[in-house]
Amino acid sequence: GMRNDFVRHVQSLRKDADLEIEDRIRAFFQSDDANVLSAVDEWSEYICSETLADSLGTSAEVPEGLDPVSVGEVKVQIWIEKH
Repeated sequence: GMRNDFVRHVQSLRKDADLEIEDRIRAFFQSDDANVLSAVDEWSEYICSETLADSLGTSAEVPEGLDPVSVGEVKVQIWIEKH
């Protein structure tokens, strides 16, 4: 479930950014939840392949005005940058 939620949110961000289907991205997230960190670590290769992300990592610096999204039962902040 968390894997699919994460992919869905990244895909939504890609759409909102008007990225072309072949555009590569870097994906970032911020969460202190152990379950989220474990799920992303376990599924990072899958998430990257599904979203055309060259990298997926955590960041302590979250962009201003970013609304958290639900990944499973946990609120997570996710954002992308075109690569």
